Amino acid sequence: MLKFFHRSDNAILIRRLYTPISIAVINGVIIPVNYLRTSLLTLLLLSLSPVASAQDDLWGALSEEDFLADMPVVLSATRLAQPLTDVPVAMTIIDRDTIDALGATTIPDVLRLVPGFQVGRVTGSKLTVTYHGISDEYARNMQVLIDGRSVYDAGFGGVNWASFPVLLEDIQRIEVIRGPNSVTFGANAFSATINIITTHPAEQSGTLLKMMGGSLSKRRYLVRHAMTTQNFEFRLSAMQEQSDGLENHQDDFSTQMVNFRGDYHLNATSDLLFEAGFSAGERDDKFEALFSGDFNPYQPDRTINDRQSFQQIRFSRTESAESEWSLQLYHNYQEIDDDYETMLFSEYLSRMTGGTVPPAAVPAILGWSDQRLKMGYHDLNSERYDLELQHSLRLADEWRLVWGAGARRDSAWSLARFEDDRKVIRSQVRAFGNAEWYATEQLVLNFGLMAESYEDYQPYYSPRIAFNFHVDNLQTLRLSYSKAIRMPTLVENNSMLRARFQDESTFDVVYLGGGRLKPEEIASVELGYVGNVPTLGLTLDAKLYRDEIRDFIGQPRLHDCSEPVEMCAQPDVGPILRGAWYYSNAGDATISGYELGISANPSDKTLVRFSYAFAKASGRFIRAINEPGDPNPIGYTDFSPLIPRNTMSLLLAHRFLHGIDGSLAYYRLDGFEWFGDGEEVPGYDKVDVKLSYSREYFGAEGKLSLMLKNIGAHYTDFRDTNEVGPESYIEFEVFFD
Repeated sequence: MLKFFHRSDNAILIRRLYTPISIAVINGVIIPVNYLRTSLLTLLLLSLSPVASAQDDLWGALSEEDFLADMPVVLSATRLAQPLTDVPVAMTIIDRDTIDALGATTIPDVLRLVPGFQVGRVTGSKLTVTYHGISDEYARNMQVLIDGRSVYDAGFGGVNWASFPVLLEDIQRIEVIRGPNSVTFGANAFSATINIITTHPAEQSGTLLKMMGGSLSKRRYLVRHAMTTQNFEFRLSAMQEQSDGLENHQDDFSTQMVNFRGDYHLNATSDLLFEAGFSAGERDDKFEALFSGDFNPYQPDRTINDRQSFQQIRFSRTESAESEWSLQLYHNYQEIDDDYETMLFSEYLSRMTGGTVPPAAVPAILGWSDQRLKMGYHDLNSERYDLELQHSLRLADEWRLVWGAGARRDSAWSLARFEDDRKVIRSQVRAFGNAEWYATEQLVLNFGLMAESYEDYQPYYSPRIAFNFHVDNLQTLRLSYSKAIRMPTLVENNSMLRARFQDESTFDVVYLGGGRLKPEEIASVELGYVGNVPTLGLTLDAKLYRDEIRDFIGQPRLHDCSEPVEMCAQPDVGPILRGAWYYSNAGDATISGYELGISANPSDKTLVRFSYAFAKASGRFIRAINEPGDPNPIGYTDFSPLIPRNTMSLLLAHRFLHGIDGSLAYYRLDGFEWFGDGEEVPGYDKVDVKLSYSREYFGAEGKLSLMLKNIGAHYTDFRDTNEVGPESYIEFEVFFD
């Protein structure tokens, strides 16, 4: 994006933070050429023109402050810097001001503001985020990036938000693509893409200290220092957090995190960015009441340890205002240790019957000695290496192009999750291109294609074509068609999770991989509208859409079959459930609906954000089969309950006198069923409030905030045993230049 810095000589200095933008000078003011065709900038230029415009009476004179605001340029749709009016797909931008006003304590909390997004609380520390439902705790159908680096887990898929190695305070903006975007970021940018852009260290020079405490014994401590020298800017951030989790759960957690970013200016045309981070956490976990009574035999109380780390380096060279090269290499690593033992069989039987079953009676009842089963996975490691070259250029006055190629290597290993304890590896190569063509002054066309080749798979192609028609200076209509894929995760293809006796022999196979599953495919048609009202700082985004999903990957349960007996469903013995859940291409779905997003700044002190989404689904997927590959499934489930019909959010924020800020956030979510380990939960209303007082002392900026969450009500989230109640927190921060 662009940031404008005011200087005493009334000039405007443009600092390039990510991608070069062509500029023009009009009446002594530097203006990005990319904006000359956008509605708002057209009005700005008219107001600056020596020749009076008929619109002057409507909009009035524009102050210098109008130019000092962040410009609505986005990068995530095509990898080309574009105004919202030219992007080929619906987008939501959450800027730093919105994050500050909201009082969120996690990134998923911020994403509640995005039309059509749902956030689930799996445990006190573990959150899941999805677009249009149909998701379990891993939400595998969305791509998430930080500064262009994918954080999609190579093993399970999705994102581990519980130990996410980036701090909310270091985020400059979040760009959310609401729709398929594999054409830009490859497989797994399936239903949506979240691109998190961190703040340049040059804008954070100084030291920040922050402390927060409150409900559920939550404590959070943060320190950040950023510094600028002649050719080098860097930021070092560290955070420690702990909490008792949900009210009625044994799900305490603690997390430690450190993150570094450095930007080195090699010369006038070349820059080098380096980022690295590490996080480590310990969290209590269990799943309750999924199968029998008030406990789950395969998910007892236990402690899980997880660690994440990453390293990223990017070299960029600007040959001219119209041409830039970049070369990026990054490495992600995640390790989860969830190795544990279940109750004794005698304890299971005693809890199930409500009486006391002595150990000596177990062999007669079950046929096995009284013992504990070994479960979970010891040191599940997942790793990714990714190398990518990119070039953006202008081919002609009306044509711009970005193209590139990349290679990736994903791997995962687990002592208990994969057959024969083997390391599972998948390699990928890709090539992509996105072009923007101003066919006329009113019509903008976007063309794009991503080609990907995976080991043991045929090549896959993800195309998109979009037409943006500027009705006038303030309104744009968009029509687009795109296709995308979601590759099966390494776990979905190769899983062999067992419940084992003490002698390591198999008691049961709990999850069984599907071999070489087909990728999920989506074809999407979208009709969109973007409107601007500059006098209110208002942008309205609306879309109608229809998504067709094929080869959805589900988890049917295996019943009587010719496979080894432990892989098939057997008669349950007390609370002991047997039979594998089998990853397979289980169904097709069609999702359609409409969405509305409004952001407005009626004054420089007031912020309003509103979102609403309606969605409905048809189609069904397989719930149970006799054996792998059986053409006659024995149970189906409709997709419709997996998607909430109505999702809504509203944020009102205002800056009062004497350094007092306040905000009110309201969320409404219809009831629906979470997939996988989740359950059907009722709809709920959620209200959050934040009040802050800011003041300068001896050159330092201090802020004291009170945050009240879930005011006045309890609600159920992800499972019917996950009760979320009112919470309150006090936060203090101080910033030294």
